[in-house]
Amino acid sequence: MKPKFDEFFSPDRLSLVIDGFAAQYPDYFKVHEIGYTHQNRPIYLLEITDLSTDSNKKPAFYIDAATHADEVTGSSVAVYTAWSLLDQAKNGVESIVNLLKRVTFHIVPILNPDGVEVALKCGYRWISNGRYAPEQSQPGPGFYQADVDGDGWIYEMRIPDPNGEYKISQCDNRLMVHRAPDEEGGQYYRILPEGFIRDWDGASIDIHKPVEINLNRGYPFSWTPPRLQLGASPYPVSEPENRAVVEWFSSHSNIAGAMSYHTNGGVILRPFSAHPDSAFPSGDMNLYKALGAMGTEETGYPLISTFEDFTPVGSLDVVRGGTLSDFTYEELGIPTFCTELWNVYREAGAEVGHYLTGPKSEETMLKVLQWVDENVPDGFRTWRSIKHPQLGQVDIGGWNRLLATRNPPGKLIEKEAEPHARFAIRLASTLPKVNVVAVKAECVSTGIYKVQAIVENNGYMATNLTRMGIDNEASLPVTAVLKSVSGDGVDMLDGAIRELGHLSGRADRRAMYHPHGDKWGTPRRSAVWVIKAEKGTGVSVEAGCPRAGYHEASITLE
Repeated sequence: MKPKFDEFFSPDRLSLVIDGFAAQYPDYFKVHEIGYTHQNRPIYLLEITDLSTDSNKKPAFYIDAATHADEVTGSSVAVYTAWSLLDQAKNGVESIVNLLKRVTFHIVPILNPDGVEVALKCGYRWISNGRYAPEQSQPGPGFYQADVDGDGWIYEMRIPDPNGEYKISQCDNRLMVHRAPDEEGGQYYRILPEGFIRDWDGASIDIHKPVEINLNRGYPFSWTPPRLQLGASPYPVSEPENRAVVEWFSSHSNIAGAMSYHTNGGVILRPFSAHPDSAFPSGDMNLYKALGAMGTEETGYPLISTFEDFTPVGSLDVVRGGTLSDFTYEELGIPTFCTELWNVYREAGAEVGHYLTGPKSEETMLKVLQWVDENVPDGFRTWRSIKHPQLGQVDIGGWNRLLATRNPPGKLIEKEAEPHARFAIRLASTLPKVNVVAVKAECVSTGIYKVQAIVENNGYMATNLTRMGIDNEASLPVTAVLKSVSGDGVDMLDGAIRELGHLSGRADRRAMYHPHGDKWGTPRRSAVWVIKAEKGTGVSVEAGCPRAGYHEASITLE
């Protein structure tokens, strides 16, 4: 059963897909309810791995989507990734079968089910979770969003105003364009979402910042209070969605990579959120660039810095804090990406830069309008005049933000999802992989043996993942443990556990060796024990660490 990817996933539709996965792929799939929202909806996490192996003894790759209510494309990418893994594994695709033997995927397709439920039903311009109902987003006097014309959907409202900032385009009378700074003497308008004015005085339209919760401002690292950052949670991890994620990471020390899907922009974001690139620890930038290059190769999206390239113009004094990557990379040392899916401007052939909230030229918006006309049936509604109970004659219509610009139309969802699924799977394939390459035993005296194990990291990433992981003491070192598996037992003369530190991966060796080039780490180490045991006794060595997995090899003493 392949889910349909021509419409977005509501919480109810996701539940049906989960039931289908559980029935069809019992050898690779299980589901967890990692928390419940304010409105008591479950937050589902899909675990995808070869269930004949111990999922706690191999590295895990974490994915989430729909952190923000109206950014629903990510849920399609997350579900597509899950389906792609399950279907290929069931059909015996060797690379995926082998990957799921050594890696576990943790996928949260809808982190914010309360918010998604609201956004999909009425097109409310809404990123929040279920703490507040939409009508509570503007609790005080002033403008608030509402379905003015009663058609069940919130479009735009143009209000005649001689001091308005918009005018009707001469190229297409449906399009509203910015009035020039020195322009006077024409018909001008203000543009707002459909809505009303609470406690209206008959004259002013007060616009206030909404009361909302931005779940990507609620994680417990670099958190900033609401008075300093719009959308910040009342305190770190106050929201059940953030708490569910943090508790899952805290109880799964094997998570070694992370991806979060948002919209829109058509870019792959890397840390930092609140610091310049000069703050990167040695080596971590090179790792991010190498991993991000795979994303550019698969999706065409550029890899950019959140702080340097994706902070809104004029907002460097109010930078992001409390984001997922602040927590996962800056605190836990886990390489983390945030992909901003979909860019309607690029799709329409009109590049406008990375951050898409600023003013656009008339030429750009004409291209977008033409593209929407051809591809998104409900993306733009022709203006129609109605009598507003407070403002008099206004026009309702314009852009449907959810369908026209924030997310792709149904026919393009799968096209958007497929390359991003490939990128996520490739990222998971780079996780460290500890192997016990060999176990040797030498009889040095009657009943006394020297046992040596060669332990190697066969993965791309180092077992510590990042320098941040070492600096924050978040990455546990590789250990090797010797134990008896048959015979009368073993007397460990000097203990059973050997700590081997961290093992580098291929990421260190980006170029041929040069004494003045990048420093190479050590990918292989040996562990030695002296034991007392009888001939014929079987012993094994298990080596690894949570973020690189564990591997075991055995030998019979001769």
